[in-house]
Amino acid sequence: MRGRLQSNYVQLEFRDSGIGIGESEIPKIFDRFYRVRPLSIEDPGGAGLGLTIVQQLLHGCGGSISVKSKPSEGSTFTVQLAGSIPNV
Repeated sequence: MRGRLQSNYVQLEFRDSGIGIGESEIPKIFDRFYRVRPLSIEDPGGAGLGLTIVQQLLHGCGGSISVKSKPSEGSTFTVQLAGSIPNV
């Protein structure tokens, strides 16, 4: 994890060296119940809600999340948090 303070937001980067996500899958990973299929036949479990929940929480706080990934190279998720939380 890396973090840095920008003028009006905090940026956090989370990197892994996992199986990665194909380019065609990236637009779908924040959809409810969507799960990227692993390369093996083992079921990884989970309901496919984790990234959807994270995205909704961040949007509610004026933040955002994005991802860059390549198969077999891992993924980098970038989270931006507003310097001040807007009134909700």
